Amino acid sequence: MRTDEENRQYAKGYAAGQPRIFVREGFFYMIALPEDDDLNRHAELNPGTLRIEDIDGNVLWPEGSKQ
Repeated sequence: MRTDEENRQYAKGYAAGQPRIFVREGFFYMIALPEDDDLNRHAELNPGTLRIEDIDGNVLWPEGSKQ
């Protein structure tokens, strides 16, 4: 569990995060994540994620990777 200070630092990073596009079958959604966030973990927590891209279309988490 994070301390209050760790939560504050995480929130600062999240607020200043980078747009990440989660592509799924038939739709996508965008969230802001800290640049150094663990995309593997996000994909694991969101079964059905095909790939994760940045705002420029660069694939950050490869399609077909084991989730």
